[in-house]
Amino acid sequence: MKKELAEGTTTSKPSTGAKKLYHVQIGAYSVKKNADKQLAKAKKAGFKDAFVKYE
Repeated sequence: MKKELAEGTTTSKPSTGAKKLYHVQIGAYSVKKNADKQLAKAKKAGFKDAFVKYE
C-alpha cells in the first residue's frame, strides 16, 4: 500500500531555513466507523502517526 500511496510523488531535499511541518489528510468521513477503517489501513501500511481527529 505504501508503494501505491507513493506513486506520482517526488522526493526533494528539505530547505535549510526554518523547520516547517506539512500535513496530509487521507479523507473526510461522515461516519466514524469508516474513518476508523481507513485508519486501520494506514497503520497496516506502516504509518505510525496516523490518527482520527473529530472537528
